[in-house]
Amino acid sequence: MDCEILIIGGSAGGTAAAIAAAEAGASVCLVEETYWLGGQLTTQGVCTPDEQQHIETFGGTRRYSEFRDCVRRHYRESFHLTPEALARPYLNPGNCWVSRLSYEPKVGAAILRERTRPLEADGRLRILFGMRAVACEMDEETGRRIITVVVRDEAGIELRLTARYVLDATDTGDLLPLCGIEGTDWTVGAESREETGEPDAPEIARPDWVQPFTFPFALEWSPETQPNNRIAPPEDYAELKALQKYHIKHGAITGLFFGRAPWWTYRRILARENFD
Repeated sequence: MDCEILIIGGSAGGTAAAIAAAEAGASVCLVEETYWLGGQLTTQGVCTPDEQQHIETFGGTRRYSEFRDCVRRHYRESFHLTPEALARPYLNPGNCWVSRLSYEPKVGAAILRERTRPLEADGRLRILFGMRAVACEMDEETGRRIITVVVRDEAGIELRLTARYVLDATDTGDLLPLCGIEGTDWTVGAESREETGEPDAPEIARPDWVQPFTFPFALEWSPETQPNNRIAPPEDYAELKALQKYHIKHGAITGLFFGRAPWWTYRRILARENFD
């Protein structure tokens, strides 16, 4: 399959790039390992984007602003909101305090699909779900440019994608180890001060210095089922609790349900008080 622009990864950035390039008239192929577009905003459950306080009026791109408008329109048209919530121009369905907007992951994924379908119908955009990159072929003359990316689906069927430009929009830089040499073209962790000349770099290389990742999971407050909600802790819970210093108060967090900045409303997706 040939295209002008090949994007590996249907993350928020990859989806935005695909839409922008297709709208500009380029032929685009977008490869996504899962079956949802949006990355952190959808599949990863970070649907309360942690962003600056002026996002509603300044600092957001046109397409991102349109996405936010679509989210709010969905909840106004698909749910019975309270009069107070319905009157808010910048509705926040979860009334979370880390973000000015919250929504269910499936809502974000549906909005992005609605946005991409017209481009697919026009033939400008092709989306390959359930596929991941497994190999890169470089140009023979310089070895510095990706010519073809081989992708594979869950059944093991492979497809060769040839493009003029290849964009890596995965969260972990999946193409780097497929087309370069570790230590020459890419590295893991932090290089040493001698390697980079950066005064803040460590004296020795630290490959273990990498950005940690978060596992989001959903909770529902259900007082009527409270007697049956508690489960027995795992056998090693006490040991791990002492080792990891598990605690509720952390950073700006002031408590679980109450206080200026409680955990419960931190990344709350839906708030009961907004719905009639």
